[in-house]
Amino acid sequence: MGITSGANDRLRFSCLGEQSMTTDNRPLLTFRVRVGHHEFRLKARDAAEAILLARRQLGRELPRLYDLIRNLAATHFQVEHAA
Repeated sequence: MGITSGANDRLRFSCLGEQSMTTDNRPLLTFRVRVGHHEFRLKARDAAEAILLARRQLGRELPRLYDLIRNLAATHFQVEHAA
């Protein structure tokens, strides 16, 4: 019974993963994101994604400050649409 149950669980989890896959067809927009003296020009679908990408880029540029960057509130990021 334990073996059958495990196989069913794996099958159920693999099916759940397939059902939750979605594609995001929204167009990419250009954003200018500033935090402190750093400014990034990024392509993202919305402001939240632009902040996420800016965090990643800032973390790559300043790896010793990664914990601080990760914990920054979104209000510290100034996000504007760029032309």
